Amino acid sequence: MTDKQFDILMIYYGMLGEGLDKTAAMTLLISMGEHTDDITWLVKHLKSSAEARSYVEETA
Repeated sequence: MTDKQFDILMIYYGMLGEGLDKTAAMTLLISMGEHTDDITWLVKHLKSSAEARSYVEETA
């Protein structure tokens, strides 16, 4: 994870914490002009995190 990706991740979760839904937060990141590679990384990171969380819940 690069420093920029960490920043985007924190901004994204901050937006969620302020009450935005996932789609609105992602839309704002895109409209803020964040680099496409970083947005793609965020989407993949969120997907893999959800898959890992699901796996842990299934095996617990």
